Amino acid sequence: MEGIKPPSGLVLSGDGGNWPKFKQQFKVYLEAAGLSNAKDARKIAIFLNVAGEEAVDVYNSHMKEDEVLTLENLISNFDAYVEPRKNIITNSFKFFNLKQEEGEQVDKFITRLKVQAKQCDFGDQENRLVRDMIVIGVRDKGVQERLLREANIELNQVISQCRAAEAGKSRALEMSTQIKQEIDVIKKVDKVQGRGLKMIDCTYCGKTHPARNCPAYGRMCALCNNYNHFAVMCRSKSVKRPERSAPKKKDCGKKIHVVQKQESDSDSSEEFVVDSVSRSSVY
Repeated sequence: MEGIKPPSGLVLSGDGGNWPKFKQQFKVYLEAAGLSNAKDARKIAIFLNVAGEEAVDVYNSHMKEDEVLTLENLISNFDAYVEPRKNIITNSFKFFNLKQEEGEQVDKFITRLKVQAKQCDFGDQENRLVRDMIVIGVRDKGVQERLLREANIELNQVISQCRAAEAGKSRALEMSTQIKQEIDVIKKVDKVQGRGLKMIDCTYCGKTHPARNCPAYGRMCALCNNYNHFAVMCRSKSVKRPERSAPKKKDCGKKIHVVQKQESDSDSSEEFVVDSVSRSSVY
């Protein structure tokens, strides 16, 4: 069926290779593709085609056609071939050296532990050993310390605490990222509006404002009709500015008498007449 992919090739080198996983995936593939009820000859042909050259070589050299009449017989023969090649000590060594890798999700780490444990024949101690290895191998030291303080904690409780801690960190990271993005937006707005920039005393508008943010830019001067400055800061020499009149001195209201000399035709004697002037004229 279109969209249903067969499992990747069978690997038999090393300690059993990927045989347990391949066997499971192949059965799932047959069921998904609607081939479970196909004839055994066809299922065997599909098996060997999907498994690859190494599996075909093992089939030709270690199995007899008259013994492999069904798919179940074929699988049993491969079980018998792979089983002696398993090395319990090596598999256990791999298990006890598993640790959560950097950036690896805790669920993926736990899955690796469980898969490896299946190859170690731990029996009824499997869950306890998987629990211990989660505590030993988890990267979050805070979670590790909390788990070490627990007495008789079960495997499912260990998994729940690890998942909760990972989810909390993920939410915190999302919030931190969102806050940083909001701060960046605010900084961009401040830059556009001039906040946080160097302030200058502008010689074009006469005001103090951020650099490159002059309100007179593009505006016409009312005195010289040129652009980019206000009339109050106009420096054009051709424009006559109105002169300010000198302030008038206030009259103090007091007067003094000034003597003036007048001559009379009728009399040779001199006559003096007093006229009044403002006091300011004397000084």
